[in-house]
Amino acid sequence: PSALRPPSWRDRGASELRLSEGKFQAFLDVSHFTPDEVTVRTVDNLLEVSARHPQRLDRHGFVSREFCRTYVLPADVDPWRVRAALSHDGILNLEAPR
Repeated sequence: PSALRPPSWRDRGASELRLSEGKFQAFLDVSHFTPDEVTVRTVDNLLEVSARHPQRLDRHGFVSREFCRTYVLPADVDPWRVRAALSHDGILNLEAPR
C-alpha cells in the first residue's frame, strides 16, 4: 500500500494573502477552471474572485465546480489599481500598491 502525500495549500484550492509595506498581494489556486471561467471584480473596498464551470466529465464521473472568495482590501489600497495575472499552473496572482 502506498501512503498518500499530504496536500499542499494549492491542492486544497486555498489562498494565501501577503501584506507588505508597499504591496497587497493574494494568491489563489484556480487550476480547476479555465481563464474565461474566472471573474475578478472590486466593489468598494472588497475584492471578489469567483469561478464556475458547468458539469463536465472527469475520470470519476461528472463534476461541476463553483466558488466565490472575497477579500477586504486594506484602507490604503485603491481598488482601481488591483491587477490580476494567471500563471501557467493555474495560480491567480492579485496585487495592488499600498
